[in-house]
Amino acid sequence: NSGSSSSSSIGGALKALTRIVAVPSHGVAAARAGLPEALGRVLVKYATIVWPNTNNETTEEEPSSYYDTTTNNNDAADDDDDDDPAEKEEIPLLALDILYTLHQNNKEVRRSCYFLDNAAVLEGLVCVLSRSATRSPKPDGDGRADVCLQSLELLLALFRADSSSSSYYYLPLATQLTTPRLVGFLEVVSREPTLVQTLGSTLMASSKVLQQPNVLPHYDASQQSFEIASTGSPPLLCVAEKCGPYPHTHMAALQLLYRITVLAQSLDNNTNSDLIWSTLLTDNDELAMTICAQFLLTINDLRPTTKAKTKTAEQDEFDNITSPLVRHVLLETLLQQLDDDDTEESSSDYAKSVLVAMQIPSICLSLWTNPHLQNLAFTFVSNILAHDEELAVLFVEQKSTLQSLFDMLSSSSDQATTTSEDSNNNDIRGVVAHILQSLAESGVLTKAVTKFGLKSAAISALAKACTQENSSSTTTTDDAVATSATLSARCMECLVDLLLKHNSNSNSTTISILESDAQVIAKCLGSKICHMVLTRFLERAKLSSAYDDHIADDDDICDAPYVLLLVSMAQHKSALDIMLELGGISALVMVAGEGHVPAVRALLKHADTFSSDILRADGHGQLYKLFNNNENESITPLETRVAAMELLAHLSSSHKDKKMMTNDDDVLETVTYALHCIGALDIIIKADDDDDDESDEETMEESAEEEEPDLKEEEPVNDDESEESEEEEEVPVPSAPVVVVTRRKKKQEAPPTSPADWMKPPPLPPPAKQQQQTTTKKTTKVKTKEQTEAENTKVREKQETQLKYASLTFLSNLVPLCLDRLQDCCSNLV
Repeated sequence: NSGSSSSSSIGGALKALTRIVAVPSHGVAAARAGLPEALGRVLVKYATIVWPNTNNETTEEEPSSYYDTTTNNNDAADDDDDDDPAEKEEIPLLALDILYTLHQNNKEVRRSCYFLDNAAVLEGLVCVLSRSATRSPKPDGDGRADVCLQSLELLLALFRADSSSSSYYYLPLATQLTTPRLVGFLEVVSREPTLVQTLGSTLMASSKVLQQPNVLPHYDASQQSFEIASTGSPPLLCVAEKCGPYPHTHMAALQLLYRITVLAQSLDNNTNSDLIWSTLLTDNDELAMTICAQFLLTINDLRPTTKAKTKTAEQDEFDNITSPLVRHVLLETLLQQLDDDDTEESSSDYAKSVLVAMQIPSICLSLWTNPHLQNLAFTFVSNILAHDEELAVLFVEQKSTLQSLFDMLSSSSDQATTTSEDSNNNDIRGVVAHILQSLAESGVLTKAVTKFGLKSAAISALAKACTQENSSSTTTTDDAVATSATLSARCMECLVDLLLKHNSNSNSTTISILESDAQVIAKCLGSKICHMVLTRFLERAKLSSAYDDHIADDDDICDAPYVLLLVSMAQHKSALDIMLELGGISALVMVAGEGHVPAVRALLKHADTFSSDILRADGHGQLYKLFNNNENESITPLETRVAAMELLAHLSSSHKDKKMMTNDDDVLETVTYALHCIGALDIIIKADDDDDDESDEETMEESAEEEEPDLKEEEPVNDDESEESEEEEEVPVPSAPVVVVTRRKKKQEAPPTSPADWMKPPPLPPPAKQQQQTTTKKTTKVKTKEQTEAENTKVREKQETQLKYASLTFLSNLVPLCLDRLQDCCSNLV
């Protein structure tokens, strides 16, 4: 205290005290005699001598420490210049070791003469810790490692709870605010800005996402990385030894920084708090943004851990009180920096690189569940998307983040809230839907959901969100259905994109959905989907009746998201059972009437169970329209007619309600088409026209002799052209089976280059010519084309066979029920 002692004498005294305080009773006596206060002054004096400002990364114009002004005092000047530097460096190490021994190893000292609340001791600890920071430790062993380890433990002990309080490791925040030693500690920290700078530099050095402590990777890997500005001080040494409850000193330093910022933010209108925050968040905007982002990324690692299965009171305080206090300041700073960096391109690239490297969008999304940070996090995420929509990809980098997106949709739709809260939830769901829509359009959502195994969770959340309309919308329900900008439409588009599968062979897309997922969608969304489908057809019918011209702008009705979902769910019987009472069969029938093959196939798949429901929904009438070419300018594709005819054949096989199929006006047109398919009408006409075809006569004669010998006398009448009119009035005509057999023989004798003419309508394209195979064998492209044509020909022939079989089944089941109506158009067969 006198200041006249030399370094060697002080060092000798400290070595003697080290042995004395090892005895508990002597340690108590030394503490009562004022030894800790004297040791604190020794730490301040010799820390500034042994580790001066040249160790720090500051300029001479800006002193980094409150104690820099005392460095050149008379005490330091009067020191013996011939003293060994090693002896001087040993002095702060010995002084700190004595304080550590008194506090950590002597319970009586902590109980009766607690000295950590002494201002001189706190100043000494803060000074020696901040001065021990370095980027280049000594390779043979550095005493600053011991300084870092011991001083961190002593400073964190300030926040320790009493042993009697078993539920808290650290004091509760309310107790901290009324503890004098912590208020005094905050004042000491505000006077020593080097400590805050050192802790900020340690925060950057402990980052797991930075390439180096001072290098930020560019968000575009092909671009050059950014250099991060210095905080003004090097980081603390990372000592891989246990420091209190933490595995190394960097984690303990981060905990100390967190405790300081929590305490600073909790004290309102406190000058010391403002100084601490202004020191940590420097005037350098880019550095401040980097520190805030890294701090947000690190806070989760500072959450108290426990072996108990239930949530402790300390963890609850961390989640709801202390961490929201710090995160609020960090988010506000980041938000302000984003708004300021929109004008400069270089700053914008730096900001985007920080957001990408530190995964800030994911962090903000996880904070949406916290009611204290929900609004701020929502504003931040909205600004991020407005800043650059490409950043939406960051939401699928982690499984927890993607799960949070789906949880936000499902949880907000389940909660009962007030008007203002409901409006806020709608805004949040709208942003989430916008994020998911952006991800779905780029194909990233499907890959991420498959990668993390969240498909069922995604389907459930999107299905629930589809039922939630925006309460701020003033449009009617019908208008909202037709507007793709609503939350429901966005979520439904995401749901469809999630279920779509691209078929590379047929170059088409289909929806594949599991039965369990189909049941979830049917329960949550079945009523809405059926309503949307039926409303769409009703609107088209109103427009068609209101205007004379045919409305031809609705060709994409089968590509609507709700139509695709309806058809995909209808593939499973359990889902169709759920939608049966919701109008699912009626909606599916309307879609099938548009010639949508998957819808027709879905009805055919479950026709055994729902045949009566299909007929009562006028399913046969919708299918009849596909064979009436007077209503449609374009000819219905062959694939559609095959599926429709197979469904009609199946419906006509039902015993109860198949009579309903004969009451429709379009049944005659469909029967006529079925007769064309089997060749019953075409062969009679061609038999009258072909007088010189002797092979046909022989074939018909042979078949007639085998089946009915009495027809031999009538065959000359069939070959006589002059008696054509009389022939139509006579009843004895070859039956349909005879015609089919004859036609099949003739088709086998026809040359391969002749087109198939049995089908009217629609006309079929001619098969590939055989001559091209010999002339274009050398070129690979023509060969591939020929192979494709051959495959198409096989598929078409298979479809023609299916169509014939379905037509025969349909005719055999339905014609006996409507013979009176068929006399005018099919008198030959009657």
